Amino acid sequence: MSKWSVAHRLAQMAAARMRGDAGLDTAARADIPALLRAQGLVVQAEPADRLFGAYMPADPDLGIPGGVWLNGGLTLPGQRHTGAHELGHHALGHGASYDTDIAALAPPGTPLDFGESCAEAFAAWLLMPRAALQCALRAVAVRPGAPTAVEVYRVSLLLGTSYRGTARHLGVAHLIPDQDSGRLQRAVPGRLKDACDDPSAPPRDGRGEVWALADFTAAGDIVVADGDRLVLPAHAVAAADELVDTGHAEHVHHGLHHITLTARTRSTTPEPDPADGVEIHPDGPDGAGVRLRVQTPLRRTPPRETPPPDVSRLDEAELDRLLAGTRDH
Repeated sequence: MSKWSVAHRLAQMAAARMRGDAGLDTAARADIPALLRAQGLVVQAEPADRLFGAYMPADPDLGIPGGVWLNGGLTLPGQRHTGAHELGHHALGHGASYDTDIAALAPPGTPLDFGESCAEAFAAWLLMPRAALQCALRAVAVRPGAPTAVEVYRVSLLLGTSYRGTARHLGVAHLIPDQDSGRLQRAVPGRLKDACDDPSAPPRDGRGEVWALADFTAAGDIVVADGDRLVLPAHAVAAADELVDTGHAEHVHHGLHHITLTARTRSTTPEPDPADGVEIHPDGPDGAGVRLRVQTPLRRTPPRETPPPDVSRLDEAELDRLLAGTRDH
C-alpha cells in the first residue's frame, strides 16, 4: 500500500469524525472558521510571502491553547484549504508545523513527508467528502460520465475549494476515472474563469472567482467571496438590483447578454451569518431562486500596534526567553 493510500485512509476517518462531532452534514460545505473554533484553537491571520499556515499544539502544563496561523494574503479557497490542512495536524496529533509546501497550493510535484501527506489528505476529505462532491455535481447538472472542466470549476466554487484540488479529489474519491482526473487537472483555471465571464465586461481581478449565477439555481444556497465576479443574464435586472440595493454587490457592466457585478461583503466576520444573505432569481422572477451570501477571508486579528521584533539574529536561548515573555501576555 502506498504512502498516499495509507494517508488517505487515516485522513478520511479523522475528517469524517470531525465533521460528525461538529454535527456537519456530510454533503454540506465545510465551515472552516467554525471548525477551528470548535477545536478550541486560537486563530490568527496575517499576510506573508512564503508561509501558507502554521499549527502549534496546546501546552496544558503552561495553560497555552493550541493555535493556527493563516496567511491573510491567500484567496478564500486557499485560506480554507490551509485552515483544513492545519486542522489535519491537530486532529492527527502532530507537533508544531510550519507549512510552506501544501500540495494543493504549492507547485505541482512538490514532495511531502508522511505527516504532511496525512494533513493534506485530511484537508481534502474535510472539504470534499464523497457526499458533498456528489451533491455539488448534481447541483451543477453534470451528465453521466466525466464532467467537463467548466463543470468541475463550478463544483469547486460550491465547495470553496481550488479547481485542481477538486479535479484531483474527484479521482481519489472514485467519482471519475484517474485518467479523467489527470486530464481535468491540466486545464488552466484562468481560462475556465474566462469561459464563465462576460467577454464584453471590463477586466476583472484575476485572483477572484467568476460565478455565472444562472448555472447555480439548483444549488439553493451559495457562498461567494468578497471581490468575486457575478454574471447574470441581461434580463435578470430584478436580481441584479436586489444584490446592489442590499449591499451584496457593486454594479460593473450591463452588456447585451449579461449583467456583471462584483460581490461585496457587509460583514467583517470570517464566515457569513446565514441570515446575512439575499434571495435572488438569476433566471428572472419566474425562475428558480438561490440564496447568496458573501464571505471574506480572515485578515490580521488583532491589529498590531508595533511591528514584530526582529528575531533573525537571536540564538536559541534568547528566542526561548522571547517566546516565554509572549506567552505571559
